[in-house]
Amino acid sequence: MHAIRWMVAVVAVVWVVAIGSAARAQSDAPVLFLSTQFAPVMEADRIRSHVLAGFAGDVDFRPFDSVAAVRALSGESARTGVVGGIHGDLVVLHGEGLLTGLQNLLMSLGDRQFLGSLMSLTSTGDSQPRYIPWAEAVHLMVAHRDALAYLPAGSSLEALTYAELIAWGEAMAEATGRPMIGFPAGPGGLMHLFIQGHAYPSYTGSMVRGFRSAQAEGMWDMMRSLWGVTTPRSLTFTGMYAPLLSGEVWVAWDNIVRLLPALRERPDDFVVFPVPSGPAGRGFLVVPLGLGMPPDAPDPEAAAALIEYLTRPETQVSLFENVGFFPAVQLPEGLDLPPVLVALGTAVSGQTQSPDALLSVLPPNMKGNRRLFDALYLTAFSRIVLRDHDVRSELDIRAAQLRDVINMAEVPCWRPDAPSNGPCPVE
Repeated sequence: MHAIRWMVAVVAVVWVVAIGSAARAQSDAPVLFLSTQFAPVMEADRIRSHVLAGFAGDVDFRPFDSVAAVRALSGESARTGVVGGIHGDLVVLHGEGLLTGLQNLLMSLGDRQFLGSLMSLTSTGDSQPRYIPWAEAVHLMVAHRDALAYLPAGSSLEALTYAELIAWGEAMAEATGRPMIGFPAGPGGLMHLFIQGHAYPSYTGSMVRGFRSAQAEGMWDMMRSLWGVTTPRSLTFTGMYAPLLSGEVWVAWDNIVRLLPALRERPDDFVVFPVPSGPAGRGFLVVPLGLGMPPDAPDPEAAAALIEYLTRPETQVSLFENVGFFPAVQLPEGLDLPPVLVALGTAVSGQTQSPDALLSVLPPNMKGNRRLFDALYLTAFSRIVLRDHDVRSELDIRAAQLRDVINMAEVPCWRPDAPSNGPCPVE
């Protein structure tokens, strides 16, 4: 499996650990580690008591719910050593001068084989990495093994198309008498991310620019057909592990963090596989987490040692086992890995390395209007798919609203859309 091949070179690691040890000898102050992730009490406790337990120094881990809180605290960055967050958070912080370039630190981590799909997101215009990859949240498909008997002839899980997924759903519904595909389309679910980062790119190559295009009309026609073989109770599902375990659903899409309970409880009953592809490619969304450093960090050597520790293979596995985020580095074959991580690694590798792979990242914060941005996609879904409104009329209405949100936030385009000089255009 490509995702777990590794070559270990110890010189850079010894160097970083050595300077980190020297720094801690000079200062007894813990490294202040701010994060926009892992704010829930249980997750924060697991980070402190398990993930950070093997670090040689002291760490003051402080998670917050939003980049605004981290930005406010980073204003007092005379005490901040490391800042962790998702890609969009770190881009904002870097743009405001709150993160320093990390080229030298990256070079010192020469033994780390960071996943190429993540490294491509880290650089600024001058090729300086604004952060070091930490982990990623991934979205995949999962199927109960009973569903495999109804897979359309000639299709494969590793190269499934949306047309084949619909045909698979039709075959399962005919055999069982009810729809057996499920999506997390209820309150707190991630249906908006499926539409934004998977369906739209797979049909339009875009999340924003092609929102009202002719290709988008074809995507919404596909969504109507797919919903026809999806259980209506999807509108109540926050996550898919419970419907999978109960047998109410045989095939589902979700974030792997929300799929893990089913995969861990009954690993022999389920298979994970890449998301389907459409006419424009295999669109998929990744949520990269990174580690940055303020330019005036009080103890940069100790901060560098913490980043080195957090990107070690063993620490990456601990992060997965405790909070479910997928490693940002390729893991060594000799490392003792949980079977579920091996299975997920195969699916993730198949998704990111497919010839038609089309990577998307989360929309930015939109100056606090991200929820409104997401709501426009869900409104289009509700009116077009659930209420059968005219596709063209709805796309024209939502496109105007989407344009207003983006223009007010003055947000340039993000992947998969082509870069823009000003606010990302809704064409």
